[in-house]
Amino acid sequence: MATLSIKEEDIPLQSGRKALITGGASGIGLATAKVLAAKGADVVILDISEPEETLPSTIRFRKCDISQWSDLRDAFADVGVIHIAVANAGQSEDGTYLTDSFDAQGNLLEPNYDVIDVNLRGTLNFVKLALHNMRSNQTKGSIVLTSSATAYLAEQSLPVYSGTKAALVNFMRAMRSTLRDSGITINTVAPAATITKLLPADLAAPIIAAGLPREQSAVSNIVPMFSLHALASLIFPLTTSSPKLRWNSDEKVSREYSPSNSNSVSRFSAKIHRLEPQISAEVNGFFLEHWPFENDKARKKFIAAGFSRVTCFYYPVALDDRIGFACRLLTLLFLIDDLLEDMSLEDGSAYNERLILLSRGDTLPDRNVPVEWITYDLWNDMRSCDKALAEEILEPVFTFMRAQTDKSRLSIQELGEYLRYRERDVGKALLSALMRFSMKLDLTAEELNTVHDIEMNCSKHISVVNDIYSWEKELKASRTGHQEGSALCSSVSVLSSETSLDYKASKRVLWTMCP
Repeated sequence: MATLSIKEEDIPLQSGRKALITGGASGIGLATAKVLAAKGADVVILDISEPEETLPSTIRFRKCDISQWSDLRDAFADVGVIHIAVANAGQSEDGTYLTDSFDAQGNLLEPNYDVIDVNLRGTLNFVKLALHNMRSNQTKGSIVLTSSATAYLAEQSLPVYSGTKAALVNFMRAMRSTLRDSGITINTVAPAATITKLLPADLAAPIIAAGLPREQSAVSNIVPMFSLHALASLIFPLTTSSPKLRWNSDEKVSREYSPSNSNSVSRFSAKIHRLEPQISAEVNGFFLEHWPFENDKARKKFIAAGFSRVTCFYYPVALDDRIGFACRLLTLLFLIDDLLEDMSLEDGSAYNERLILLSRGDTLPDRNVPVEWITYDLWNDMRSCDKALAEEILEPVFTFMRAQTDKSRLSIQELGEYLRYRERDVGKALLSALMRFSMKLDLTAEELNTVHDIEMNCSKHISVVNDIYSWEKELKASRTGHQEGSALCSSVSVLSSETSLDYKASKRVLWTMCP
């Protein structure tokens, strides 16, 4: 899943639309209601408890227990035509599922399943009634379910709660296909730790101390708001009943991103460059022939790493005559990084500066040293292909290379500090510049600035995912490589040190940052 930087001003006006929100008396539900009302919608909130604050005139409260079908049915009948339905009500579990209780005769008692009645059965009933309402009134409506990050990374202490939230995700996925031609959208949002009645601030203290993602509900509400319209203001025109992807004007490309061109909700799937098998074979073959791998085991590990395949996922619509350059460059940088693990930071820095001179073409390579002539020839070839865009990649590449030998990596102790460092180390600007080269995108500085926030989110996401999957390799290298060059510099080790979690637990916690 992607991470987007969303601001309240990005949400379009909702004048003339009516919204119904469960669990709307507090937390994310109330915050969502306020945003919708501020955007002009007529909002009705349903909750078993009354709001603790005075509501604006544009928000009406109706008492409702969503675990009771009759309560929900009467609420829909009272509200009338709706355009937006947010199933936000939820209940945590009491922690007794794993504890045995017995009746007076010593018989095992059935556990309390109120959490299922609210989180799952109540939500399914809400969706059923919302669909009936929208179909009966021929409304092109939006349905949003509030799931949880525990749907993707189950919380051991909340097995039943986690199960209900995971069920909502799969329910949404099945319904999405069913509703594709109805004009009704259905989406799920999965908030991580959000300070609400379900997670008071005192219980969130360990999460806050660890520097992990958490939000006040007034901020988290923006996520379900955006999901209401499937990123409407960025992708779909709100005024039409025929939403289609608008990535560009090429119908062929649009079809590649959306499984149909019908008037339906578009779905996304991973895409890889069409020449991937051929390009991977060519690039792997080149490096297997010319790179000084230590032994056959190292050669096999190189093939298994799949650097070119990953690059083809990065740039699925790169020009056919440029995707090979992207694959060769990223493969080369990964291999250079491996070499640096066996050097001190001082030696590695000097090594990098030599390669930087070669990349610029300021000096000639030693043709007996593969890394030198491969670096020199690759950059010359890229400049011959497109000098302007090739030159744009140089400085981001140098920033990336120098980050590998930056002495600050030895003293990072806090997760936020680590992620700021990794914004350079992961090469976010490098990946963006290489995308422009591979797709021949000539963009102005102003145009580049508009995607800055997305680049920042992307770099952190890539960093953490990479750390999780490469942890065992990094840990092994730290025990066998140079004390400085292979020193651990990973979000896993930083979080473990900062919180006293073991490495396995640190990886699980970090994964919650990446849904």
